[in-house]
Amino acid sequence: MPYHHTGGSKVEGLSLVLGGEGSGEVVAAGSGAMASYFNGKCVAYAGWRIGCGVWSEYVVKSVRGGVLPLNEFLSLEQGAMSIVNP
Repeated sequence: MPYHHTGGSKVEGLSLVLGGEGSGEVVAAGSGAMASYFNGKCVAYAGWRIGCGVWSEYVVKSVRGGVLPLNEFLSLEQGAMSIVNP
């Protein structure tokens, strides 16, 4: 069954992960100061492009925009909601 996103276009024959905002723990990070800062931390993130949904087990994100570190007082659920409802 094709999925119709808000633009009205059809996506057929492709695997499509839904979800616009999510949260989780960073389990691996690249090199550099920013990447090492986020490694092991809980973050909230957004999937703004079609087909880049966040309702999957693992997500690859850039630390340059779209990743928000969470402190110990916020749950993962609250963090995910903070992306869409700041």
